Amino acid sequence: MRPVILVYSFSGNNRLLAGRLAERLDCPIVEVTEPRARSTFRIMFDLLLRRFPKVAPITLPEGAEHVLVVAPLWDKWIAHPMRSALRALGASLGPYSFVSFSGGERPGQVAFVDEQLAELIGHAPQNHWALYVERLVDPAIRGTPKVSAYRVAPEELASYPELDEIVARLGGPAP
Repeated sequence: MRPVILVYSFSGNNRLLAGRLAERLDCPIVEVTEPRARSTFRIMFDLLLRRFPKVAPITLPEGAEHVLVVAPLWDKWIAHPMRSALRALGASLGPYSFVSFSGGERPGQVAFVDEQLAELIGHAPQNHWALYVERLVDPAIRGTPKVSAYRVAPEELASYPELDEIVARLGGPAP
């Protein structure tokens, strides 16, 4: 399987994850970008109004047999710039999987995200992995907004054995 990674990252955590997966899968990355800088205020505004912000057009490389979508969740919603990109791609996306690198787990979150994906693209993901930053932070700040501010260091990705599963499922070499 020849994958390609489609990534959006506000804080850099999902970009770090996408970079590590691209190295291990030996595949290209396509980044979702916006024409203007995003602020925390715009994130809150998009959440409140469920807006689809403008993003640069997405062109996936020819020959990609599977797309690994990598994006954070904002209050159980797929980050709005990624939602815009996925809506634009729609059913043309073909087979895909989804991985989110977000603050913490919420009840029903994975099912809610899968519903969003099916609505935006027209079909559900083949795989869905949810990685949580809370695993890395001091227990005293779990469940607080401070978790969202945490910046993951490259060496901390070793705390996520799910990366081996992602690589195995998408056809990459063993670690």
